[in-house]
Amino acid sequence: MTAVIGLTGQSGSGKSFLSGRFRERGIPVIDADRVSHRVTGEDPGCLSSLREAFGDGIFDPDGSLNRKTLGTLVFSDPERLKLLNETVFPFITREIERQITAAESLGEALLLLDAPTLYEAGADRFCCCVAAVCAPFDLRLERILRRDGLSREAALLRLSAQNDDAFYRERADIVLYNDGTKEEFLQKADGLIDALIRRFTPPATK
Repeated sequence: MTAVIGLTGQSGSGKSFLSGRFRERGIPVIDADRVSHRVTGEDPGCLSSLREAFGDGIFDPDGSLNRKTLGTLVFSDPERLKLLNETVFPFITREIERQITAAESLGEALLLLDAPTLYEAGADRFCCCVAAVCAPFDLRLERILRRDGLSREAALLRLSAQNDDAFYRERADIVLYNDGTKEEFLQKADGLIDALIRRFTPPATK
């Protein structure tokens, strides 16, 4: 049985860095953002549901989803963001479940599910343990401005739609705070991974 570790957290918190460290340590990763990108780009059922929910205005003339238009629409309106989540989450979780089954068939002892909206999608039900990454607001703002090339207004809009630290403290089994140097966070990352390997990997497969 594969032990699925959930990883979630705020945008700009350093979650992707932690996910990358899991990969470097040989633990396979399901990236829910990539799954989302795939199903909203290729799944006819998902695209049809999005068109029904938000209309033709979120699509380009060639029929492809205009993610920037959709993002602007939903991040400025909590109700539309809720509708987006309700529309796409079933398609995303179905693909995540398929990938977990594939990992189990390969005999993987540990698997990381990297999902920013892990709880909102109900994907925490797949996990035996959940780790969350949090960081101070100003630091997260600085990171996504540098990383994503957003305007300050767009970045603030995105962060305003994020859950606060208390949300993760109340739900996650482990919370890592990325409020220091990269080296300090790397130490925290390796400490977490070592602990998970000890807890969930049978000695014979280490």
